[in-house]
Formats: sequence, structure tokens, C-alpha cells
Amino acid sequence: MTDHTISDIQKNTEKDIGMRRQKAAGTHTLRAARAAGGAILFVVLSLLLIGYLNERLRLKTSVFDSMTAFYREPDQSLDFLFVGSSHMYRGISPMYLWERDGIPSYALATPAQSIPMSYYAVMEALKHQHPKAVVWDVYSCQYEDTVQSRSRIHPISDALPWGETKIRLFREFLRYQYPLPKLASLAFPLLTYHDRWTELERRDFEENTSYLKGFSISYQTKPEEAPKEIVFEGAGASSIPDDLCNPLYLEYLDKMIALCEENDVDLILCQIPMSDWENFEQQRTLMLSFMERGRNAGVPVLDLQALTEEYGLDFQEDFKDHEHLNTKGAYKVTEYVADYLKDRYELRDHRGEALYGEWDERLADYWAMCIVKAEAAANGTDTDEDDEEAGLE
Repeated sequence: MTDHTISDIQKNTEKDIGMRRQKAAGTHTLRAARAAGGAILFVVLSLLLIGYLNERLRLKTSVFDSMTAFYREPDQSLDFLFVGSSHMYRGISPMYLWERDGIPSYALATPAQSIPMSYYAVMEALKHQHPKAVVWDVYSCQYEDTVQSRSRIHPISDALPWGETKIRLFREFLRYQYPLPKLASLAFPLLTYHDRWTELERRDFEENTSYLKGFSISYQTKPEEAPKEIVFEGAGASSIPDDLCNPLYLEYLDKMIALCEENDVDLILCQIPMSDWENFEQQRTLMLSFMERGRNAGVPVLDLQALTEEYGLDFQEDFKDHEHLNTKGAYKVTEYVADYLKDRYELRDHRGEALYGEWDERLADYWAMCIVKAEAAANGTDTDEDDEEAGLE
């Protein structure tokens, strides 16, 4: 065998070995790619399934669903946002405001919505809407809790998509050492609502385009008394101390002012009226202080508690309970607020415009529900689901 032949055999052998190694490496790479692809597909499908179950199982009373329904409003279509606690969603009716003046608005309010939660709700809302003003009811400034129970947080956190707002909200929870198991249930609502599968109804599988626009209808009536106004030492609004509230809430008032300024949106502080009861003086003192803090920062204040005689609020007929207006009272407040806003802004009547066709179409649904609720209140069968909580601590 010649040297040339031996050399050729060696070359062929080395070439064959190299090809086999390349083939083996390619096979290994292909297997690794398939495994990685399978893992990615599993994660994606798992996340989609979790997302679907989160949506199907989360609580869907009209108030718990109001934030989710907000996302279905066309972008840049709302003139005003009304933000706050149950006082706001029982105090302002966006659909009544629409029928009366053609002004599109939304009550972005949830039960006992805390001052920080209002801030994050507005932060998220301003990514989709550019209203002329955010009207913020100050009732929640009198809470002492830094972070509230999950039943008060879920209506907003459940609706927030994963993104900047939700991450910043969760960072705030960590700042105040919110228990990690409860935080996990806020991040993944399925952990909270997993046992609701036996309670599912048709509305759990339907898309909600709310004709209530965040409002809660109630014709229940409880005769109440008009409270006496708080009198501070000295004369005029300047005598009201502006530092009585939880320092965290004052911090978030400053943040809300800055947020609205950054987005070229006006902020208006208001207080939806309450009746006289044992805690009124304490609550009213804190709300006056919070509004004074805003006034000193240049924020307009609409003190509806002090103006009840101007819009004819009847404390015997217009309250659901000592803290909340019924729908009759809400209409009086809505009319007064509408006139206040029309005096401050150049507003167009949007009724009949194509973008707002759903508003015109669903007025009939709104008034039909008003009739149902009025009849239920008259015969004592109005259970008022919006008073129910998620049963969470």
C-alpha cells in the first residue's frame, strides 16, 4: 500500500469522524431546541390557562368589575374620571350625566378605595384616557390603615394587566411588608378565587361593557339628619390645619397632583355628602384637612358636604344609609357637579356621535335596571350585592 493510499485513507477516516461528530452535535442541538421549545410552549400555555381561569373565576359584582369594564371604553373618549370609594360610586351617575348633558365620564371607584389605590388607578387610567379632569372624593383620607385588606385591593389589582402600574403597586406593598402569601394571591387571583367554580354564572363568561359606567344603583332609603358643620378656631379656610391625615396619604396627594400635572389633566378634590352619625365630626375634620392641603397646593376643591342646601339634598329621602347617598340623592349631586364642570370647561355634547353609540344604546338598559332596583327597594328585596365583599382579610 503506497504512502499516497494510506494518506487518503487517513484523510477519509478523519473526515468521516468529523461528519459523525457534526451530526451528533446537530442531533444534540436539535434535541435541546425541541426541549426548550416544548418548555416554552408549556409555560406559555400554562400562563394562558392561568389568565383564562383568573378572568373566569374572579369576583364580578358590578363594583368589582367596574375597573375591568373601564378598559372597554374607547381610548381618549372620556371627559372626566370620578375616583374614590363607595361614596363616589354611589354619589355620581355617569349615565345620568350622559343623558342630561352628553358628557362621557366614568366612576373609577371601588369599595373603601384607599388613597394610594386611587393613585394607581388613575396612573393606569391615564394610559388610556386623557380627561379634562380627575374628580377625586377625599373620604378615604380618614383611614388609618397603611395597606388595606385584600377585599379592598382586589377590585383594582385584579384588573391591572402586568406592566409598570402593577409592578409599582406591588413594590409599594413590599415597602410596607405586606405578607407574601397575600401578595401572591393579588398577583395571581386564581389563588383567591379557585373555589368559586361552583358559583359561576353566565356573566362570568361574558364580556362586560358596563352600562353603569362604575355607578351603583340603590333606591333604598333611610331617613337621616343633617350634620352640624365643623368650626375651627380662627376665621376662614386658612384656619383649617392641613397636616392631620396619615402622612402616607399626604405623600400620595402630592404624587396625585404631580401625576395629573405631568399628564396635563386637572385634579379636583371633592367630598360627597354624608349624614350625621357618631363618627362624622372625626371624619369630616380629616377630610377638611386633606382638602385644605390640596387647596394650599393650588388644587380646586368642591366641598359638596357644605353645599347641600344649594342643590336641595333631602336628608330624609336621599340617603341609603348614614354614609351613602341613594340614587335619588346621587342625581342631585350629579346635576350640581355637571353644572360646576360646565362652568369650568368648554364641553361638547357628544350624544349622537358614532364613537358614543354604545352610550346611547345602553341608556334603555340603565333605566330598566333603575326600575328593577326601585321596585326591589319598595318591596324589601334589594340585596344590594355591591355591599358584599370577597370575604378576605
